[in-house]
Amino acid sequence: MPLQIGARLDLEDLVVDFNNVVMDAARRYIPTKEMKDFSSQAPYWWEQAHAALLQEKELADKDMREALPGRLRRAAKFRLLRINRKVRKNEQLLRTNSWRNFCNSFEDASQLYALFKRSKGSHSIPPFRDTNGNLCTTDREMAEGFNLSCATVNASRTSWRSQAPQGKVRSW
Repeated sequence: MPLQIGARLDLEDLVVDFNNVVMDAARRYIPTKEMKDFSSQAPYWWEQAHAALLQEKELADKDMREALPGRLRRAAKFRLLRINRKVRKNEQLLRTNSWRNFCNSFEDASQLYALFKRSKGSHSIPPFRDTNGNLCTTDREMAEGFNLSCATVNASRTSWRSQAPQGKVRSW
């Protein structure tokens, strides 16, 4: 005998009620653990000025998307490119300063190298060279070589244009 329409609705209501009872029991008695969300935290080198630059970048991006084709859109695009350069330079500066502060926080040169050695685990450590170009052999020399090659950050940027060859360059 086929089910009546009213009986079918009653059966569906019973199934929904049964599912709700089972899910409620599971929520109450199955232990759960709340995880901390680390994705929303700002990096350790973050500053308020950088956040303001990012807001300016978002506004410029919105202006470019909403601008009409032609001169207005080109002007908005160049403004966005200029702001993107400013954001990248600021980020790099903040990261560099953070690395410099981290390296300066160690009183002994071998402390930073010891941290590096621990982070490598069982992997081999690459050879380092001292200021004369000789391979480092002792732990103290390795620490100084590591600090020379990896830990120090130059205070001034290298000017690649001044090191470029002068005159015409021919390509064959």
